[in-house]
Parts: sequence; structure tokens; C-alpha cells
Amino acid sequence: MNLHRIRFENLESSSANLSNTNLRSAFFDNSTFKSCNFDNAKFIAVYAKDITFEGCTFINTQFISSEFINCRWVNCDLSEIETHNLTLINCSPTNIGK
Repeated sequence: MNLHRIRFENLESSSANLSNTNLRSAFFDNSTFKSCNFDNAKFIAVYAKDITFEGCTFINTQFISSEFINCRWVNCDLSEIETHNLTLINCSPTNIGK
């Protein structure tokens, strides 16, 4: 699935399946994702602010030329992610992709 220039604002999502999704030039603001599947997804030129990912999976996910501000990944599986030009500002954990 290709989601180009989509906006997620003030969203609370639970158990969404966004695996194999290309999120290109997407905008996330003040949203929460619980138990969502982002496996094999691509975050390309994404801007995210004040987002909480809780219990989500990001296995083999790519983060490319994206910026995350005040975001949290709580009990998420970030196995084998790939990052290129990823900016994290005031996020936790701070070692994503390192």
C-alpha cells in the first residue's frame, strides 16, 4: 500500500496492520499507535511530532530521510530496521538504528 502525503493528526489507532506500506512525505502529529504492525514498511521523508508507538512491530522497516520529534517507542520490536538520514529529537529510545 502506498500512502503519499497522508496526515495522521490526533489519531488513536489500535491493532492497525500497516505492514508493507510506503509512507512517503507523511505527517504524524499528536497520535498514539498501540499494537500496530509496521513490519517491512518504509517511512520516507516522514515528519512526526508527539507520537507514541506502544507494543508495535517494525521488523525490517526502513526509516529514510525522516524526522521524529518528541516520539516514544514503548515495548516495540525494532528488529533489523534500516535507517538513512534519520533525525531523532527528544525521543526515546535514542538509539534507534544505531
